[in-house]
Amino acid sequence: DAMIYPHQPYAEYMGIISRCDMYINPFPFGNTNGIIDMTHHGLVGVCKTGPEVFEHIDEGLFKRMDLPDHLIAKTVDEYVAAAIELAENHATRIGLRSQLIKTQALNKIFKGDANSEVDLKNALTGISVAYYLLHSLNIGANFEEIERQMAERFASAAKNANVSQIVY
Repeated sequence: DAMIYPHQPYAEYMGIISRCDMYINPFPFGNTNGIIDMTHHGLVGVCKTGPEVFEHIDEGLFKRMDLPDHLIAKTVDEYVAAAIELAENHATRIGLRSQLIKTQALNKIFKGDANSEVDLKNALTGISVAYYLLHSLNIGANFEEIERQMAERFASAAKNANVSQIVY
């Protein structure tokens, strides 16, 4: 059985998610917030990658959390097959859930310092499209120089990691 809920206040929504076993990412839409909410509860799911930037973000989040490649479908048929396989295999879901919790997957998504070459390398490895949403306006009077240096480090790290596109 499937249950469809109307819009919920966030706390109620998270309560509903806490009772779930897995999720399937909607497509052709991105689901960054949903992936983060699901991961908060240790849930695993399936996403579909594709030519759109938001699809690459979902793929990148799955890779960043070290989820198996078969959960990142390239076609609709792969997506359906992966969702069915995950739904029918409780042991796999529990194993992946344990992995997410043990490795603190959410910390992998959010942890990092854009001024650190090591952190940038770790953040951009395995990513094909990166969003640059970093700004330093609140740092002080020399924020323009700090921002320029940060952007240059990001661009260099992206080039070294073979990132094919940066969205600014």
